[in-house]
Amino acid sequence: MVINKRRLLLCDTDAAYMEALTEYLISSCREYKITSFTSVGLFASDAGSYDVSLITEDFLKAAESGGAERLGRVMVLTDKPSESMEGYDTLFKFQSMESFVEALRSAPEAEARSDALRGYRQKMIGVYSPIRHELTLPFALAVSNILSADGRVLVVDLSELSMMPELVGATNGDLLDILYLLEHDKRERISEFVGYCEGFSYLPPMMSFGELSYITPQEWSRLFDAVSELGMDTIVILFDNMLQGFEGMLSSLDGLVLLNKSGSYYEAKQRLFMDFIKNRNYTFWMRDIKLPMSAANLADGTYSIGQLLRGNLGSAVRKEWERGNYVAAGQD
Repeated sequence: MVINKRRLLLCDTDAAYMEALTEYLISSCREYKITSFTSVGLFASDAGSYDVSLITEDFLKAAESGGAERLGRVMVLTDKPSESMEGYDTLFKFQSMESFVEALRSAPEAEARSDALRGYRQKMIGVYSPIRHELTLPFALAVSNILSADGRVLVVDLSELSMMPELVGATNGDLLDILYLLEHDKRERISEFVGYCEGFSYLPPMMSFGELSYITPQEWSRLFDAVSELGMDTIVILFDNMLQGFEGMLSSLDGLVLLNKSGSYYEAKQRLFMDFIKNRNYTFWMRDIKLPMSAANLADGTYSIGQLLRGNLGSAVRKEWERGNYVAAGQD
């Protein structure tokens, strides 16, 4: 499905600030085509039209003199957090850049776009590494970042010992808290646990080590039903061990991405799992992707997913993802 990109305008005379913000939004909001100006004079000669504009007051005044309708929805960038402007929404310039992504994602135009995207069926994609590749979580997050160009993505990490907090920052709560709420019919509170990072949303992982093996198939089913109601276009499920009800969980998937390494031993183990899947007549597509990296390739102490996405890992995952690597019917 081809999605036309929306047009985003960024304007500020602070060239260094504009360069940093533009670079961040290009990588985090690929559903937008971004144009930026640091010169009011050059901006005044621009005849383009935009869906959303993040601009400072001096650029807004220049636009109003020639007709501001072409700017679409305007959010004025301010130097003070409490500063307001009559008739316009405002955004404090010096806050975390993720806040700008959240503002763009929550804009009415973004909601309308997401509603249009939801005209096609929500997808649930599993990520699993039978060989226990040590970069499975960063890989899954990189894939989620890629998929975010086509709509809202939610990551559900079912790892037993998850590095999610180290990669995305502090998480709100624990997956066990969510399962508890679902058991007591409080599904409406799940949204309180949703975090946001690098273009995708995520739920906190299970931090109560050893509890995963006790979660029943019925509890997993409640979780899958609940996350399907969060308004996401794609849900990425990261599997670690074969949990209770694993085969039933696979039945909910539209696709399964298998992460592998080069080498005859690894490939033999991957084939065993693929045969297991094919013998059970699942209908989802499968992709067999080799990630020629290990944790030893990462710089010491580099656990920020933002740094990883903009480094070698992000490049490697995007390259492999674009190759396709389908190994079963039902290609996406």
